[in-house]
Amino acid sequence: MPRQPTNPISHQRAEEMLRLVLDTIPQHIFWKDRESVYLGCNRNFARVAGIDPPEAIVGRTDFDLPWRRGEAEFFRTVDQRVMANDRAELHIIEPQRQADGRHAWLDTSKVPIHDENGTVVGILGAFEDITARIHREREQETLLTVARALRTASTRTALVDEVLKQVVDLLDTDGICFVSPTVDGVVRVEQALGLWAPLVGTMVAREGGSLTDHVLDTRRPYLNNDVGTDERLARSEIVNGTPALAGVPLVAEDEALGVLWIGRDTSIGRDDVRLLRAIADMTASALRREGLHDHLRRSHALLRDAYESTLEGWARALELRDGETEGHTRRVAEFTVQLARRMGFAGDDLADLRRGALLHDIGKMAIPDAILRKPGPLTQDE
Repeated sequence: MPRQPTNPISHQRAEEMLRLVLDTIPQHIFWKDRESVYLGCNRNFARVAGIDPPEAIVGRTDFDLPWRRGEAEFFRTVDQRVMANDRAELHIIEPQRQADGRHAWLDTSKVPIHDENGTVVGILGAFEDITARIHREREQETLLTVARALRTASTRTALVDEVLKQVVDLLDTDGICFVSPTVDGVVRVEQALGLWAPLVGTMVAREGGSLTDHVLDTRRPYLNNDVGTDERLARSEIVNGTPALAGVPLVAEDEALGVLWIGRDTSIGRDDVRLLRAIADMTASALRREGLHDHLRRSHALLRDAYESTLEGWARALELRDGETEGHTRRVAEFTVQLARRMGFAGDDLADLRRGALLHDIGKMAIPDAILRKPGPLTQDE
């Protein structure tokens, strides 16, 4: 026979222990009857739902809690489906508004509750707040997307535009812009989206007193959820609809390339600024690379044009010297290119062939006229 406990736990004590266990585990626990009416919950759930004490939830439904109506309807639909199918539904990922107004992502599981006859009489539910995990995954996905966009963008404008679009989607901004300094001692709104789109092209003199000057000079992020109180705000109209403002510098090789500003009507957190700074660092490196590539492209184009001009000049000089063959060199070059195209040559190969054709008579430049124009036969020395 099983050994009887020497100090049996009273029923009241057992209930107290059960309540202690429910309130200790990190999950948010609740249970409902067949009509999706709450029969109880643990303290973690009560806190999220704004219920105090937890026992006060008895008799309420999701429509009595601070969820949106669409959320409450979704919760009830899942409840009824679990009970009707007599089958658990696990790891339902869903958004939910908390009692404090914060938006959270939940990983919810619901299982049917049976009585002693096996009849479904309600559900037991539990969820875990996975908002931090979702944000990390979205941040990683966004950074990868931004990195891919930065690699494929062919121009500075396309590069900045893609970054602005990604930040708008990730941080739910109402206004975003990229402000860059110019050689004329001003800062210019280079590109912008949302409420700030009309500001594109506007300029403010760098006098050391604006918020953009502050970020460029200090190379440090700026965050203010009530920016209207900051006297350094150069354009007061941006506060309309975007009282929360954050800006991060774009710095590459110790050069401040500009400032990425975001604004919205809800608070901007330090995690938002941290992510914005990571994107800004990636963007600054890409802008620096694009600038170097653009400089190399322009230098290469100038060198190529100078080379072509030199060849054309030699060809004209040859024709001026030998008037009987005027236009001959250029005709040979044109015929060569036409023939090469028919033979399948293209791109740089065509350019090289044309240059060779222009130079095919260039050796005449070093031969004295007395020899080149001699009407009679040449001597052995000639």
